[in-house]
Amino acid sequence: MKKRFLFLGILALAGCSSVVVKEPFPASTLTEEQRTSLEGTWLLDQEVVHIGFAEDGAAWLAFIEWKDNAFQLKQYRLVFSERNGSLYASLPAEPGATNRYIFAEIKANGPQIVVWIPDIGFVEKQLGGATLKGVVEKSPATQIVLENPAAEVLDFFATTPGAFDYKNPLLFRRLE
Repeated sequence: MKKRFLFLGILALAGCSSVVVKEPFPASTLTEEQRTSLEGTWLLDQEVVHIGFAEDGAAWLAFIEWKDNAFQLKQYRLVFSERNGSLYASLPAEPGATNRYIFAEIKANGPQIVVWIPDIGFVEKQLGGATLKGVVEKSPATQIVLENPAAEVLDFFATTPGAFDYKNPLLFRRLE
């Protein structure tokens, strides 16, 4: 599961469940301190991930994968969003995807970044109510595709206790 979401995301390998939106969350401008706390080289289990910021402030996540007898660079455009004092990130569910984005709540904490992904069971129970609209796809793994605009989804997750899985965070450790 951690490979696909490799940062907030790269959690899309077969067999992993996920919640996706059809567009990235609305972007927030990060402070220099926030950028510095996120930028760098990180270790998740045995995977090395790089986060960098372009001159225009665009954030990118990259890692190298061994596939088809060659190293392949995988890179994703990250969008950071702030709501209610918390930081969230969204990125394409797959390289080049333009209609499915995974997302998470994140907190840079010195030598680590803590990442909380949506609680798929909780989200599935919310579907069909007044707030969240979406469909559940069960093949090969469960994926909930939320149909609400990304700003509404962000507001829901930023204000709804239980929407993220706070019991099983992903921990990224800074490599020096």
